[in-house]
Amino acid sequence: MKYVFVILILFNVACSGSSLTGVADTNLTADQKTVIVNVLHEGSSTFDNDLGLTVTLSEASLDWGHVILISGGDDEECEEGHDVTLHVETEEDLLTPELTMLNLGTETINDYAYCGYRIELEGFHLAGSVFDGVTTTPFDITVEDEIAKEADFMASHEGVTIPHPLHYHEGQVEKEIAFVNEYSHWFDGIDFSESADELQVEIIANLKSHLGQYFSDAH
Repeated sequence: MKYVFVILILFNVACSGSSLTGVADTNLTADQKTVIVNVLHEGSSTFDNDLGLTVTLSEASLDWGHVILISGGDDEECEEGHDVTLHVETEEDLLTPELTMLNLGTETINDYAYCGYRIELEGFHLAGSVFDGVTTTPFDITVEDEIAKEADFMASHEGVTIPHPLHYHEGQVEKEIAFVNEYSHWFDGIDFSESADELQVEIIANLKSHLGQYFSDAH
């Protein structure tokens, strides 16, 4: 079973020439840059969902695969034919302390503007139990299919979301793409009366709604 969904990556539209966290490769040529991909998560091992059920997680992980930067797009800066695949194959342990930044990869890319992206996840695993006030029910959910999501890079400007490419300014050698994952919301609206297939679909829909861009600088 394949699941495809779209999320927005949000940046501040006011571009800045300052470099971001990380160490630039001093051996870069003039047309090469560094991109850093990070992720952090928000949540805990025990929480109540929006239906009042208490969920306790004993295992929780998200498998990252690739982030593809797409050079084609409607913006005049973007030019077809320069897509680059970032290899971020990492298992994110969601039960490590929340807001812990995990580096998915640091890679060298060519100095082009990138209007869009495609994220390829390789699945997730969740195990634990749910308590409804009377009965505790165990669960073990594994999704191993590719989960792909594709969208334009976006920016927020005066409360309006607009397309805005990821690009480098003169003298800037590195950029960071960071994601935040609110995994405790993956169980919103779920009462565990669903079939196994329905449960997977609902969790993936919630994952889509609560995985997004975490940013502190512009692009």
